[in-house]
Amino acid sequence: MRLLLPLLTLATLWACDPYLDVQKADTVEAYEAYLAEHPTGTNAFRAQVRLEELVLARAREQRTPEAYDAFLSRFGSTSVHADAARQEREDALFDHAGATGTVEAWEAFVADYPNAGKGRAAKARKALEAARYAPFLKPTEVRVTKINLAEDPEGPLDGTGFEADFTNTGDKVVAYYQVRIHYLDAQGRSLGAREWPLVAPYRDYPVPVEEALTVPMAPGETRTWSWASGNLPEGFAGKARLEPVEIRFFEPG
Repeated sequence: MRLLLPLLTLATLWACDPYLDVQKADTVEAYEAYLAEHPTGTNAFRAQVRLEELVLARAREQRTPEAYDAFLSRFGSTSVHADAARQEREDALFDHAGATGTVEAWEAFVADYPNAGKGRAAKARKALEAARYAPFLKPTEVRVTKINLAEDPEGPLDGTGFEADFTNTGDKVVAYYQVRIHYLDAQGRSLGAREWPLVAPYRDYPVPVEEALTVPMAPGETRTWSWASGNLPEGFAGKARLEPVEIRFFEPG
């Protein structure tokens, strides 16, 4: 009889606690409603843990700073997921800036993470400077053609060539300009990216480049940027987008 009473009491508590139904629903709304009605219930802690997991999952789906900010504002540093959410917020903001290449996106990252690790702080500042001068180095629409990678006019068209013309409409001599090409799908989303310079002095570039690329680009000058690949991502729709990565200006002496 002594053992039977505690078991009956436990069964009564579970009968009065609708947690099993909440578990079956397994939604943010269900756990929120449960915690509102049973803030000190037997399963309140379990409900809180699962609620945080689901809200973080929503933030991960949206992958925006606002979504992660909402999570951190709601659950604070006491959440077991706080560190992960903060790191993922930084990752999302950096990836967004890299994907869009806009001044606004890079300014937002630099403002929020001026001392970011993994070399990101330096990359972001370089990209921001390049983005600010980008209006003076706007490329034409990227021309996409099938080519022979060995440059054999009689050979098979086993690769894809990309070209765009840049004109330096600013008043600065460009000594180095790194460009990123995004391969796009039918919806204009980036499937992958590669980098190749428009201007690159020998001493500053890790692989050989054509001699024409080593010459600084003067104001008013037009130069053709070109890239070729035989390995494009699945879903590539025959379009590409270019964005600036890094720029340096010529300084006499």
